[in-house]
Amino acid sequence: MLRHQLHLQGRVGEWRDLYNVYEKLEQLVVDKNLVPTQLWAVTLGNNNSAVLVTEYETMEAYVKNTKAFRNDPDLMKLWREMHKHVEGVPWDELWESASQIA
Repeated sequence: MLRHQLHLQGRVGEWRDLYNVYEKLEQLVVDKNLVPTQLWAVTLGNNNSAVLVTEYETMEAYVKNTKAFRNDPDLMKLWREMHKHVEGVPWDELWESASQIA
C-alpha cells in the first residue's frame, strides 16, 4: 500500500476558490476512472494548509495513475487553475506501508 501526500497552502482569501476548482478536478478524476483524492485541511497549524491524499495498492498503480493524470489536458488545465490559488511551492511525499519495507 502506498500513500501519496501533496502538501500545499492556499492563498489568504482564496480558499473557497481553491476548493471549488478542487471539486471540479476531483469530479473529472472520477469521470475518467482515475484514483480519487481526498483533500484534508488543517484545523490547527499554518492557516490554509492542506494535504491532497491519494492511496494506491502498488507502485505500478501509482505510476500508471500519475502518467494518465499528467497526460490528460483537461485534468492538467484544472490542476494549473487550482494552483493559481496556492501560495509558494507545494511539496509531496510518497509513503509505503511498513510491512512492504520491513
